[in-house]
Amino acid sequence: MKGPQLLALLLGLAAIAAVLLVWKTGPGKTGPGPVGENVEEEIHLFVARQFGHKPGNLPSLERVSRDRLEEEVARSLEARFGSAGLVRRAQAYALLHLLPESQDLAFQWAAAQASANRGIATAGGTILLAQDFEMAHLGDRGRLARLMANRRLGSVGSAPDDRFLAEWAVRGGIAAEIEARYIAQSGGRMPLPTDAEMDHEALLLSLPVFTHNLMQLPLMEGRDAVRRRLAANEDFEEILAALPRQTLALLAPAALPEPTPALPQRPGLVLAESLGAYSTRLLCERLSDQVEAAAIGPAWRADRYAFYQDDAGQHIIWISLWADEETAARVARLLQGRVTPDDPA
Repeated sequence: MKGPQLLALLLGLAAIAAVLLVWKTGPGKTGPGPVGENVEEEIHLFVARQFGHKPGNLPSLERVSRDRLEEEVARSLEARFGSAGLVRRAQAYALLHLLPESQDLAFQWAAAQASANRGIATAGGTILLAQDFEMAHLGDRGRLARLMANRRLGSVGSAPDDRFLAEWAVRGGIAAEIEARYIAQSGGRMPLPTDAEMDHEALLLSLPVFTHNLMQLPLMEGRDAVRRRLAANEDFEEILAALPRQTLALLAPAALPEPTPALPQRPGLVLAESLGAYSTRLLCERLSDQVEAAAIGPAWRADRYAFYQDDAGQHIIWISLWADEETAARVARLLQGRVTPDDPA
């Protein structure tokens, strides 16, 4: 997020803070009306109905500290990417100039997710909630609906990075849509942001472009993709049965990807992966601006990078394919002067 959008968000946060100084929502005034004693059960039944499932047993809810939440998110990321997976990716992304150097991607991801969701559905089925999670607050009740939906949706299995992001986005988009439906059917207006929500917005603003936008992927592109498919008369089960395999499907649903390009064999290989259309768009945004990146992203057709390490240092090779020569030339110009090949061939 850059330029006018960032300024607008900062001004909006300042305005909210000013209002909060004048008017504070007191206890019991944060929702559409009195909250029933069985609110957790009501949310559980609501979520089950969205999937057309029997509700089953109410999941166990446990209040934990923010540190514990971050640890649980970090544990889930480690299970997906490996113990040093996000460290290696951060190093590769720095060589591509997708991220600044020396970024702790695992910490940023865990902190942002814990802050946004204020909870996590664990692999064992228990839902951990922030210690200050407030059932009287409509926003937190909506989050609980999202967390219960995530519990039913399950996690993304082993998959290449771009496929993981595409599936993660759509699963998260379904959960966000269910959260929005729950809030809408509650019949009340959303209360002013809590201190925790303000802290989350401040955290997002402190993150690099890549991490900031990555955290928004399920709520933005993911939810948009879900709504397109709902409008085409698919239900959630049909969407889950045909999840996208690339983030290109989120940016340009009608576009067809090309086969993954082959990379040259080099000693010292650390990681071989694909950025995908979405991360490539964020790379272009960091090297230019949001408008140019939005125009470039849908023209992505395939890519592959290899991250190597030897006595001379760290190196990366990235091969990308585009819908037309003009877009390929635009990307090359953005990268020129940032990434210098050490092999003229």
